[in-house]
Amino acid sequence: MGTPHHAAPAARRHGFPQTRRKEREVLLAQQSARQGPVAVSVLGPPAAGKSSLTATLASRHRGLIFRLREYARHRAAHDEGLAQTMRTSTDPLGWVPDPVALSLIDHALHGPFRPSPGILLLLEGFPGNPVQAVHTAGVLDRMGVELHVVELLVDQESARRRAQTRRVCPACESGSADEPHRPATAGPDGGCARCGGPLRARRDDTADLLAARTGRFRQHHPRIRREFQTRGVPWHTIDTRCSPAAVVAAAEAALGICPSLHPDPGALIP
Repeated sequence: MGTPHHAAPAARRHGFPQTRRKEREVLLAQQSARQGPVAVSVLGPPAAGKSSLTATLASRHRGLIFRLREYARHRAAHDEGLAQTMRTSTDPLGWVPDPVALSLIDHALHGPFRPSPGILLLLEGFPGNPVQAVHTAGVLDRMGVELHVVELLVDQESARRRAQTRRVCPACESGSADEPHRPATAGPDGGCARCGGPLRARRDDTADLLAARTGRFRQHHPRIRREFQTRGVPWHTIDTRCSPAAVVAAAEAALGICPSLHPDPGALIP
């Protein structure tokens, strides 16, 4: 699938226009050389910025974002057996058993999230453990999909501050089967800058849940990385102690994807 571990800089200095043109030409050449679809597993501890990165990449590169919990809740609306499994889960974080998770990712990858050329498949926070990693890598390999991992690094104190201050907009995510989770920007009146609706804290950002989620990530992270790298999956790490725009630029450089011709202005490097 490729060579293992590529460390990406947190930010790149963009100098003269000629330098930018050359970088763009290199990225375009890399994209043209790709014949098949690409999937990116975006991993990191809670409050590392996974949702912000996947949302921006999806808007700039015609992407699809897969979130296991969201997809499970969507499927459970039409599958009473799955709904019962989710209701009776004894996992403290509400995770479904691995056999259910593997069935869901199989259904997604051969259904609404089937990888295709020209569409960037973003697996947000997935896989969550080594069993899911092995299974997902195998399925994507058999489908001829080029898989990469982008790991977002954040120190514990920065993550805690982000979790305390970030807000979500229930109105903007009213169509989601899951709890609102995408970070929202407040307008001058304190409401959502996009729709004007009230903002609130994420329910899983409470101190206890944040600690439990962080512990779960740290528990599984080493083996997830080992399983992927054993299979030759490129692993890119990005330090998020910089602007969101710099994180996006680093991710695009690591993945060899050219910034779109009409990017989100909020995601541009000054």
